[in-house]
Amino acid sequence: MAGTPHRLMTRKREWVQPRQAQRRHLWNQLREEWKIQAVVEGALEVDDNVLPLLDGVSLELSIGNLRALRKKLQDLHVQASNCRTSTERMIRCPVCDVMSLNPYDLLQHLRTKTHMDKERQVLDLCDEKSAEMNQAPSNSK
Repeated sequence: MAGTPHRLMTRKREWVQPRQAQRRHLWNQLREEWKIQAVVEGALEVDDNVLPLLDGVSLELSIGNLRALRKKLQDLHVQASNCRTSTERMIRCPVCDVMSLNPYDLLQHLRTKTHMDKERQVLDLCDEKSAEMNQAPSNSK
C-alpha cells in the first residue's frame, strides 16, 4: 500500500487524441443587457488583475417556479395552523431556508419580519408576472 502513490505517478499511460468541442467558436452569445457587471471596491484594473472578475447573467423569473413557491408557502401556513399537534418533523421554509422542528416553531418563524418581507416580495413578483402573462395575449389582438 505504501508504493501506491508512486505507482500511480510513474505508470505508463496511453496517448489520447484531443477532440475538438462540437460547438466551438460560439462565444459571446449573450446580449449586453443580460450582463451584470462585476464591481468590487478596491479591485485592481482588469489589465493589472491576474484573475479578472467575470460578468454575471441576469435570469428571468419563471412564472411556474413562482407559482410553485407560492403553493409551498400556502402549505407552510396550513401546517403552521396545526400548531397544537406534537409531531416533530423538520419543516423547511423555502424562502428563508430555515428549518423548523415542529408546526409551532414554523408558526413563530412565519411571524418574523424577515420572513414576512420575503414572502411579500415573492407574492408581489408572482402577481406581477401573472399580470404580465394576462396582458400579453390582449396586446397581440
